Amino acid sequence: MTELYDETRVFDQDCFDSALDFITERFPPYTFSKLLELGIGTGRIAIPLTERGYQVTGVDISEEMLDFLENRLE
Repeated sequence: MTELYDETRVFDQDCFDSALDFITERFPPYTFSKLLELGIGTGRIAIPLTERGYQVTGVDISEEMLDFLENRLE
């Protein structure tokens, strides 16, 4: 299930990048360095945010998702 999770959450990449740009411009990581993501899942949102300089802490109800994310980060 976790391997297919991201494939079933399709989004427009340009729209996603615009949302990240907005967050970065409105809440720059040098001022707002720490973020909390509830329902972090596979990290598809958290990982790009860390690449922009944020420190993301995530929680998820699914142990399987957290294991998948941990493996993805290795």
